[in-house]
Amino acid sequence: MNRNRIIVGVLGYVCFSAIIIWLLPRHIVVAEGDFGYVESVAETIRSGHLVRSDWLAPLNLPLTLLSATLYSATGNFYLATAGLALACALANGVLIYVWLRPLLPRHWGGEALAWAAALCPGWLNKAVEFTGVPFSIACTVGALIAWRQRRRWLFLIAFVAAFLNRQNAVCLLAFPAIEAWREWRRTRRIWTHETAMVLFGVFFVGLVSIAIPLSYAERTVALEWAADWSAQRILAQAALGAILCLGIRAGWDLFSGRHPTKLLAANFRSPVIPLLVLCGGAWLLLRTPAELSCQAPGMAPWSGVIVMLSAVLAAGFVDRTRTLPLEALGYVGLMVTLLVIRGAIWDYYLIEPALVLVLRNDGCVCARGAKLLHVATLAACGCYAILLGRHIRLIEERFSAYELGVRSGQVQVSEASVAPYSWLGWKLFHYSQRRASARPDLADFLHYVEQGRSAVVGGRLVTFPSWSGRSIHPSGELWPLPAGYEDRRFPLSNEEWREFLSGKSG
Repeated sequence: MNRNRIIVGVLGYVCFSAIIIWLLPRHIVVAEGDFGYVESVAETIRSGHLVRSDWLAPLNLPLTLLSATLYSATGNFYLATAGLALACALANGVLIYVWLRPLLPRHWGGEALAWAAALCPGWLNKAVEFTGVPFSIACTVGALIAWRQRRRWLFLIAFVAAFLNRQNAVCLLAFPAIEAWREWRRTRRIWTHETAMVLFGVFFVGLVSIAIPLSYAERTVALEWAADWSAQRILAQAALGAILCLGIRAGWDLFSGRHPTKLLAANFRSPVIPLLVLCGGAWLLLRTPAELSCQAPGMAPWSGVIVMLSAVLAAGFVDRTRTLPLEALGYVGLMVTLLVIRGAIWDYYLIEPALVLVLRNDGCVCARGAKLLHVATLAACGCYAILLGRHIRLIEERFSAYELGVRSGQVQVSEASVAPYSWLGWKLFHYSQRRASARPDLADFLHYVEQGRSAVVGGRLVTFPSWSGRSIHPSGELWPLPAGYEDRRFPLSNEEWREFLSGKSG
């Protein structure tokens, strides 16, 4: 690596770090389903043994243990959670850059594209939340780098840590499995280091799956999937996963300098497959229950556009002359299978597949127009970071207003109409969990909150008379608060967290 590239890389990392630090909430908040991660750490500290929140489907064991250990060492819960999230995000910046840089164009445009990938909306939103996603991505990318460098023991350690945090890391076993198959074809040797790695991985996954009981979230997701199972649903989920992954692959091809008109002409010389892909994209949008759910703030209304754009890219702009390695195909195939089993596709589920789908884009020299595209993409990601920062400040404002409003009696939790989703989960999830239901839903706690009862204006909480009789749950069905409901405070400072974790407050 020459001196100029080192300087550009360091400057890029400094800017990336500044953005992450600026985005980080100023105090602990939970917004989009992340309260279970905070709850796991808090209850582990309070009880003195490892506790896994019933809200979580991921195992999340290493992150919980790391956070609880950090709190024991520092006595600072913000540092043990938000500080750990920051460390994971900064580590991911380095790891993503190290993984991508040899696979992208070897000039300043490639530098811009690598940092754009580290700031893409679906990932950036998760980078500043306290969830298991950043830690798992760090382990996964670390495993990929270790595999590329042929450091098999390091790959295995990273795989174990990644799986104990999020079960989708099982897809990493595709790499040693394909290598073992290649070795068998070449030498007819069955027993190799890679075979041993696969057998160990399968044994480890099975042992963990048997030893750790299912959480409420896992049981609920399984019941939902069983109730909604149909051949059409499975086909739609598989088609959606495949089209999104092909669209990502086509995007890497374009970013790496393939000429778009040449790709389009080559793909439509035999138009049957491209037309089927386009029809598949239209079918997904019009006729099926499968959909891409975007958790990144502001991106949800664009989910249909993203699916159709992926179909267009997949149909016309995949470079068929540059096939993926079998390891990458195996990994992505397993990931799509897991998405079918999960029954839902969130934007951040595609982060790891996107980082694997870049393989074989090995630094071609591209035209000036492609370099400008790289810079424009980086600029767009930077603009989104500004919008995300404003959203995070708004969430902090609402979070504090509602927490203080409930404590003072200005508002009841049932009137917290625009409160952050996870704050409501912290208060109400365990009550909805205990309620007998033929079709339980993780979001059932939203039934307790009435529409249109309150808002936060200029940092101040404003309440309104009851008028709708509907809840903020998509069904609109409104439930009364359970008999004997007691508010569960969410601490707003390190002092309050110390009281909560010591058991002095509920």
